[in-house]
Amino acid sequence: MKYEERLQRALKPEWNGDTLRYGDELDNLLQYAYRRGRETAAKEICDEHNQKMIAAREKARATRYHKMAESILPESDIIYSGDYAGDYGDMFGADEWKGA
Repeated sequence: MKYEERLQRALKPEWNGDTLRYGDELDNLLQYAYRRGRETAAKEICDEHNQKMIAAREKARATRYHKMAESILPESDIIYSGDYAGDYGDMFGADEWKGA
């Protein structure tokens, strides 16, 4: 089995009639690492974009034709991803791992 296949298996719960099975401890660890990575990446990307937009708006205000320069910038300086909040890591980060 390839890494990608194993990760997809860990991220996809199995439906057994009337219950959902989320897998063993390794599946839980893989899922936690994957989701935590998404949260970290979202935070890094959003923060960098937001800082660049703030700098671009400040530069636009400093130009001679500031109204024209500001008009081509988006109205909002920020982007946001649902992964930014870090809820998954906060919720499951303190769980005990029973693996080896």
